[in-house]
Amino acid sequence: MDIQAVLNDLSTIGHEELFKSNAPNPDIYALYLEFVATGRFPYIRDVQEFIEEKLPRLDAVRQKNLGSHVYYASRKYREEKKQTHKEEMLAQGWRVFDPLNTISEAVSTNKKVLINHEGEGVLGEYTHNDVYRPFVDGDGRAYLMKPRARSRGFSVNQFAGSFYKFI
Repeated sequence: MDIQAVLNDLSTIGHEELFKSNAPNPDIYALYLEFVATGRFPYIRDVQEFIEEKLPRLDAVRQKNLGSHVYYASRKYREEKKQTHKEEMLAQGWRVFDPLNTISEAVSTNKKVLINHEGEGVLGEYTHNDVYRPFVDGDGRAYLMKPRARSRGFSVNQFAGSFYKFI
């Protein structure tokens, strides 16, 4: 890590420049990954303190800019993680859930849909693999319902970005 280059970036590259380029300093990103490897949840302030321990004392402007760099590093990390997951799922034969096309194909072929829905909540990451049957009401609104359900379907829009297979 080139400490002088990091300090120069922190004194010259602020939030506005990062917003335009969407690219944090590579050394700060490497330190972000080092923090993630510790197993602790990467809250921005915790990562910032972790990085500040490895740098000489920072003035107020550099501290503020470091917070912006850490924010964009976390954003880059999430995007890379999401892209890797997408590539893995597609390699396993899953397809990206598109509400309109998926439901119309499921209704026309009379098949159920296995949805892999992943996300991150207050208690951590979660994964659901659930089977649904498509349902279109009289007004043309599409829902996914549990196989034995008679009412209370789920709006298809909440599954956008998930992965699915027909069964």
